[in-house]
Amino acid sequence: MATTNLDCLVALRAEIDAALAAVNEPLAGLHDLARVSLSDAALAEVNNSIESHNRRSDQLSNVLAQLNDLENALRDLTHDGYPAMPPEPVSGEVYQELLQQQADLEKAFQQFAAEVAAQIAANLGTPTDKPVI
Repeated sequence: MATTNLDCLVALRAEIDAALAAVNEPLAGLHDLARVSLSDAALAEVNNSIESHNRRSDQLSNVLAQLNDLENALRDLTHDGYPAMPPEPVSGEVYQELLQQQADLEKAFQQFAAEVAAQIAANLGTPTDKPVI
């Protein structure tokens, strides 16, 4: 896996971390504001803002958790040799058996041929000029 793939995740993580901090920063003040003497309309708006900030905070936290999972999965994939997928090493005996199976299959396939499509003859006639409109 190219380093740039992980670099992209690092940049995205930094962006999400900054967004999470920005969303969470006013929450303490909003909670304080909800405890002071406010009209019902004002309190409703403050509570709506708290709910919006909490919802966005949860969404951003979910994205960070999924980024962690993705990063771990990409690391596991890299440790497994990605992107290469080398042939599986087998004993000489097993390899010879597989070669024999391949030869047998090739012989079997030689017993078949693709059907040839029927020929179609068409006489299209002489082209004629069309009037320009």
